[in-house]
Amino acid sequence: MESFQQGHHGMRVAVGLPPLEVSMAKLPMHQDASDKVLNCHSCHQAHDYNTRKAEADACLGCHNDKHSKQWRASKHAELWQQNPDHGASCATCHMPRLVDKATGKISVEHNNSANLRPNDKMVKMVCMNCHGVEFALTALADPDQIDSNFSKAINASHSSMDFVRARQNEVSASSRPD
Repeated sequence: MESFQQGHHGMRVAVGLPPLEVSMAKLPMHQDASDKVLNCHSCHQAHDYNTRKAEADACLGCHNDKHSKQWRASKHAELWQQNPDHGASCATCHMPRLVDKATGKISVEHNNSANLRPNDKMVKMVCMNCHGVEFALTALADPDQIDSNFSKAINASHSSMDFVRARQNEVSASSRPD
């Protein structure tokens, strides 16, 4: 509950206001979800506590933006439906599991804002669990990739990586014996 209240979904509750309603969202949402309020039971049904359903269906029951609508057709979804350990649901990226290295305890980061804007917040905690840094940075820097739920081929490199390669070349050249 503490991390939920730190994110967009729970921030109103954290300051003593009534829960956020779907109708208050800035992103496009499904019209038939507009009267829903965001609390634990919005995603985790009280008598059907199904985390698999909460990982995607709960999100897609409200969200109706380009990125969300493209998830079911994405490679992430295809792999997740075959094996949840090898694909990515909505929650995999936006509410990732955290493992306490000392105890091995697994928790879920319910602060959905921790992995949103700026997009590069996701690189270390999420994307690099499966992808290299350049691929992740390049994909997240492209709004069309985000809208398509990363379904398009990535054609460019990220300018930060071009800078890193140039700097490595400078260092290598200066350290060579004459």
